[in-house]
Amino acid sequence: MIDRPERFARMGAAFGRAFGNADGIFRIDGVIGKPVRIIARKMRVTDFAEESDQDVEATLDSVSVSALAVPGLTSQRDAVTIDGVLYGIRNIEDDGRAMLKLTFREKLT
Repeated sequence: MIDRPERFARMGAAFGRAFGNADGIFRIDGVIGKPVRIIARKMRVTDFAEESDQDVEATLDSVSVSALAVPGLTSQRDAVTIDGVLYGIRNIEDDGRAMLKLTFREKLT
């Protein structure tokens, strides 16, 4: 766990209120939580397959969420529901301040 400076840790909720464009319901270790304001984006990546000589274009879903809003969130185990669609969490990037950036692995049923 990252030791977050208090000044930055409290900013996550403010970012969610200011820039949030959706609500996510996180399932952490099998427990479904309350809705959390998230910042959802679609990212266009053109160098998705670095090992080939050909560029591959992909669209990836990405979500940022306040780190304090989802304690215990773990990649490859937990999931989030956004607009009624359940996504598995592939990776979590922690900025060490206030936010976690999540990438999804697939839509779950």
